[in-house]
Amino acid sequence: MKVPKEYKGMIVKFNKSLLPIELKEWYEKDDNGKVWLDQRGGEQSEYVELKGDYIGIYCHWDGDSIGEVLKKLFTDKKAVLNLIVGGFCSSVWYDGVRHYANRDCSTLWSEIKPIQGSRKKVEESIDGVYEYLFVNTWTKRKV
Repeated sequence: MKVPKEYKGMIVKFNKSLLPIELKEWYEKDDNGKVWLDQRGGEQSEYVELKGDYIGIYCHWDGDSIGEVLKKLFTDKKAVLNLIVGGFCSSVWYDGVRHYANRDCSTLWSEIKPIQGSRKKVEESIDGVYEYLFVNTWTKRKV
């Protein structure tokens, strides 16, 4: 996301009630058979000061379908920014968002927090197949 000039310097925190879709609980079974069930609502996420020209996150399931969901459901800069400040995601789909910060495991906020800086820095810091950029609307390109 290109950070709007009027947002620079703001300190924001993820708010699940501002998502246009549900924040999904995590259900995961690890290699030892332990079941991880978490419904904390992004409590691992921390406040983010908007200081870069761009801010972005990694989303694990980043196939063509995420672009469709972003364009249809995340249509304004407040919704987009809220999604991003929640940190890296496993998926964003019509049935909900799965932020890594919304699960009970060893993932640290420092490993999943949004990346900020120049567009080049954000692009190079996030390993993905597709890039979705929100300025006033969404654009997509294959990386």
